[in-house]
Amino acid sequence: MRRVARKAHTVFAAKAPAGTEREDVCLWLWRSLCDRYPDLKAYQAEGLGSLEVEGGVTLRWIGRSAAGAFACEVIDVESGDWWDAFVLHVGDGDVRTGWRRRGRQLDAPAVWEDAAVHLRLGDEVSVRGEPNFVSLVAAISAEGGLTVLGADVDERTRLAADADQWKAVAARQASELRSLKLITRGGAARAGEGDGGGDRSAPAWVELSEMQQWADENVDRIVVMPRAIAEAKKSSYSEPGLVYEVLEMLAETYRKVKLAQLDRAVLKKECERLGVTIGGSVDPSRAGMTGGEYHVSYGGRKRFVDQHVGKGISRDERFCLRVYFFWCADTQRAVVGWLPSHLTNSKT
Repeated sequence: MRRVARKAHTVFAAKAPAGTEREDVCLWLWRSLCDRYPDLKAYQAEGLGSLEVEGGVTLRWIGRSAAGAFACEVIDVESGDWWDAFVLHVGDGDVRTGWRRRGRQLDAPAVWEDAAVHLRLGDEVSVRGEPNFVSLVAAISAEGGLTVLGADVDERTRLAADADQWKAVAARQASELRSLKLITRGGAARAGEGDGGGDRSAPAWVELSEMQQWADENVDRIVVMPRAIAEAKKSSYSEPGLVYEVLEMLAETYRKVKLAQLDRAVLKKECERLGVTIGGSVDPSRAGMTGGEYHVSYGGRKRFVDQHVGKGISRDERFCLRVYFFWCADTQRAVVGWLPSHLTNSKT
């Protein structure tokens, strides 16, 4: 691993070795933390946890092995050292990793350096705001329910309450960011009589290569899985703006209908305006015959992508749109497993 310059914080783009599982990405940092603080070995990386160890050191961590996501925070009151570190699998072996340090020390934490040797570090990534433990907890816990770990029941209750609060903060910040995007991109909110209301940022997005950024900024309302983002980046679909409008419909109108905040007639009207249909994806009896195309790993388990939004019947990927998704009642969001091309069905 190349030498990292002395500084208070950084984020790197990195590559995991070929064949690396997402769980491995998560466990590298956890195991390094356990080597430094052996008391942690009685716990597990999966979930949200907090522990005070000898010497007045407080450890906090959050992990979701299925997503290859892990973040930790270490506060050493006696030495005045306070740092956090993270590693996130973002798809196709791509990883984001880094640390943030407060106090007198500027070097990368040794725990992070020991974990980063497993990765091929690339360039530093410029971000709008350096990620910290609180924002990472909000992002990682937004993917679904977490096991809460702690030394006692009171601590578990407090951590669970903190997670709920952080998720609420993240949702509010995401909404504010979407509003700001409308201004900076020169977009305009489309109020629409009797529709779902809310932000209408979709028209400002016209490049499918920006799908990851759109997904990050809207994760409080909808989840776009990595394989869908990867497919979007190489897609030749001729109406990329429509893809974003469909995602906006699922994030706003569809979600509010599912939460009984809007009448289903509003969703029908929105589909008509966009010229799309919405309905079931494929018969469950055939889903198992397509090599797993209609299933995604989400929330630690296999989920069937049972719905889709469609436009066009051509087999030419330039002129046919399909957005496959399912509704997750636990997180109250649509989860998009594939877009914008056709998956295998009885006609293919």
